[in-house]
Amino acid sequence: MSQKGKGKNIPLTVEVPSGEGERVRSLIMRRGLFDPGRNIGRWEGLLFFPILIDPNGELPEFEGKLREMVPAYRVLDSVQRTPVRRERTDPYGRVLQLLAGRVPPSLIGKLPTGWEMLGDALVLRLPGELEGYRETVARSYMEVLGARYCLGNSGGVEGELRIPTPDVIIPPADGRFEVVHTENSIDYHLDPRKVMFSPGNVDERIRASSYLKDIPTDGEGHGEVGKAHHVLDMFAGIGYFSLPIARSSERVRVTAVEKNPAAYGYLEKNIEVNGLSRSVEPILGDNREVEPGPLAHRIVMGYVGGTVDYLEAALDRADPGGCIIHLHDTVPVEVGVQGLFRRAKKILEGKGWEGSLVRGRRIKSYAPGIYHVVVDIRTGRT
Repeated sequence: MSQKGKGKNIPLTVEVPSGEGERVRSLIMRRGLFDPGRNIGRWEGLLFFPILIDPNGELPEFEGKLREMVPAYRVLDSVQRTPVRRERTDPYGRVLQLLAGRVPPSLIGKLPTGWEMLGDALVLRLPGELEGYRETVARSYMEVLGARYCLGNSGGVEGELRIPTPDVIIPPADGRFEVVHTENSIDYHLDPRKVMFSPGNVDERIRASSYLKDIPTDGEGHGEVGKAHHVLDMFAGIGYFSLPIARSSERVRVTAVEKNPAAYGYLEKNIEVNGLSRSVEPILGDNREVEPGPLAHRIVMGYVGGTVDYLEAALDRADPGGCIIHLHDTVPVEVGVQGLFRRAKKILEGKGWEGSLVRGRRIKSYAPGIYHVVVDIRTGRT
């Protein structure tokens, strides 16, 4: 092999039998010699590893190690059978290019192909196999996606107040965790460490903005032009449903009840910054105990995990002349939408209310064998 340079790395190729590939790959990675600009090649029982190395520096020692491990090796004075990687412009492809040579090839396939952005905060769920590389991986995703900081795997939310249990992989350099997440032309201010926000529910939040359009009126005048349509949001959070509903029509008046003080603070802020102070009245407290204002023509129960147990409290605040209840909950797969509706209807009838299913849909998988579903129920006093 000729020597093309002195004191600088040049591209070469290491040829080994396929059965020795993993041992040689590990050696190349440990020494930081892998060339991320080329792909590993395969041909007739041989593997070809692209390397960058100083032929007058580290190469002799490296070849000595190779000779001990794989006597049948060859170092080729070329880049044959190690084709140049195609430049990828999609975010995941750019992440792969950044991490080539920094994460073992055996783990590249473990890199997440999906992620969530809350404003400029990245939520990245990494498998356990990448634990030793999580900061390296997170910084690459942050660079590609323009994120200011990165949260990792969390334990979900805890308790009745739905307090998140976040894992901060890369904290914000400025120490500011609050973000502004814009969705459907609404700005949600929040700190993901203190209040929950599920990007997976985006379709349902968008649907909330068209509640008055896609569900017919009850024939009793509710929803007529000129009349206020009173909506009660029993689990308002930071305004997930209250804000798009209030934005949808000038005749909507929303009472937004929230028990978590941190979420309530952001609810107040989000009402103000979105210019909806005249349409939304926030109330801090337990929805079973506070006075929620006028009887509601529509009630949103956007909580999951035992939400149906609050249905009797909802009826105490519903207009007996007619009300539509949007009931969210988690149910086993075999229960589904119809099972949740049957349980709700039994509660309604026990309190002297009738109920008919307007619409039901599965929103997303919540846990193995468990779905988050919503049922839209038209109800009124029998």
